[in-house]
Amino acid sequence: GLVLNPEAVKVETQLRDTGRFSRNWLSVGMPHQIIGLELEAERIESRGFRSTSYSAQYSLTGNGFTDIAPAVSVGIRDITRSGTEGRAAYLAMSKSIGMSRSLEQQVKSLKVHAGYGTSRLDGPFGGVSVSTKLGPKLSAEYVAHEVNGSIGIGLIRGVEAKVAWVQRAANYGVSILL
Repeated sequence: GLVLNPEAVKVETQLRDTGRFSRNWLSVGMPHQIIGLELEAERIESRGFRSTSYSAQYSLTGNGFTDIAPAVSVGIRDITRSGTEGRAAYLAMSKSIGMSRSLEQQVKSLKVHAGYGTSRLDGPFGGVSVSTKLGPKLSAEYVAHEVNGSIGIGLIRGVEAKVAWVQRAANYGVSILL
């Protein structure tokens, strides 16, 4: 469901605990003239193997009212079929969840995500993300019959360090939102 805001740029990298695997993303929220479109390039390097794929996601509803109704988007992963995972289409939704006053004292935001994808995404997927008032951001997802999770800690505005469990392996990295 959610896409980057117009003209936003996000750079993210993950390294596998073995040190022989890296995954890097560059995501761009397109200008206001084509609002709601996010483009992404992903590069994977592992033991001399390199792969680059390109994806697009378009918001049908925008991100602004997720406390009232879900943000809904459609997308295509690996448009050129040049990546390791193959082309996949999907429909995704994200919704902010209201919280009790006692929970709001510890949690900044709570969002749920759900969707359906073809090919490698292989059917229904879903997740939850929680931003705590103490700083850590926790997320978990079920996609392609696997459970993944991450913990992110904001270092400075727009920069987050992450530790994740993805595709049955520990990863660590950094995300920068410009």
